[in-house]
Amino acid sequence: MPGRSDWRWLVASVCDNYCKGCIYSGKSQGLPCCRYVFVEDKLRPCPAGTGCTVKLTNKDVKRRNDEERKAKEIQRMKLQAELREQKHREHLAKKLAEQEEKRKPCKNCGKIFLPNKDHRDHCCDECAYQYHLKTENERSRKRYAAMRAAKEKKKEEA
Repeated sequence: MPGRSDWRWLVASVCDNYCKGCIYSGKSQGLPCCRYVFVEDKLRPCPAGTGCTVKLTNKDVKRRNDEERKAKEIQRMKLQAELREQKHREHLAKKLAEQEEKRKPCKNCGKIFLPNKDHRDHCCDECAYQYHLKTENERSRKRYAAMRAAKEKKKEEA
């Protein structure tokens, strides 16, 4: 990098009216010059003045900063969305695991189902009805068998 007192560098970096408003323009030893090398810590890719390709005004810097800020905001929002999605997936997996633990077989048909407030022991209304009929018939048969046995006992005694 050229030194500040290097006149060859200074002459090559002398600015003209084109450089007005550029963040790199300044004065060195009373002459308007480009200070790109001091700000960016590397040599200029082009001559200072009318042919300059690295001219940056305050508006350009502000626009670049705004774009960087927006890019960071978008990245932050994407990360937050990914975190929310991950938490949601974990919540669903946990809920599914809890539901798997609660599943049980239907008393009538044996189908595995998830009990709810309407169907606690049976997978559907039809199974509940069929099971009710079965149990009622069994109870009736037992009662009838008990009554018949009692009658036969009385006959034997008499």
